[in-house]
Amino acid sequence: MDIQLTTNGASCIDASTTSRPFQEYHNNLKELEKSKKGLKCAQKELQVAEELVTLPTMLSGDT
Repeated sequence: MDIQLTTNGASCIDASTTSRPFQEYHNNLKELEKSKKGLKCAQKELQVAEELVTLPTMLSGDT
């Protein structure tokens, strides 16, 4: 009886419903990677901007 129930339960699983959460997870991972790359670019831009702000001070010799 248990074997029959297990077999019926397994055959009732729809591939489209089980793969959807994994697809969403995969899409979320892709978005996270994009966000990480965007963050790295923004950090680099901030670093360059900070250097540009301090550059005139360094050139004039005022500390």
